[in-house]
Amino acid sequence: CDELVRLEWKVCDLVVASDTAPVFLNLPLPIGLTITSPQARLTSPVDQSSQAPVSVKTSATITATVDYDSGAAADFSLDARTTITLDAASQTCATVLHRTVSMMDNATCSEITVLVAVP
Repeated sequence: CDELVRLEWKVCDLVVASDTAPVFLNLPLPIGLTITSPQARLTSPVDQSSQAPVSVKTSATITATVDYDSGAAADFSLDARTTITLDAASQTCATVLHRTVSMMDNATCSEITVLVAVP
């Protein structure tokens, strides 16, 4: 609770009264973070499995959703404060640009670890 609102009453551009008003924000508490991707597996762009008819994807878009105790959920994927990175071992096989993880040519990792931080 704090004095976050300032009110002014003006008559002909003259302030005749002013005051502040207390504001109490009752925000729900975050209780969970869900990270999803439509692709369960990725492969190197030069791997034959990336070609038809197998067509394994070579990149994936990451979605980060925060769950709240009120039952609401908020997508933080496009929030500029959200960071999506890879652990050190995964950086030898993949890259991240914005929220897309892409496998490198000739990547040999059997798995990658994606790290997500939200504000």
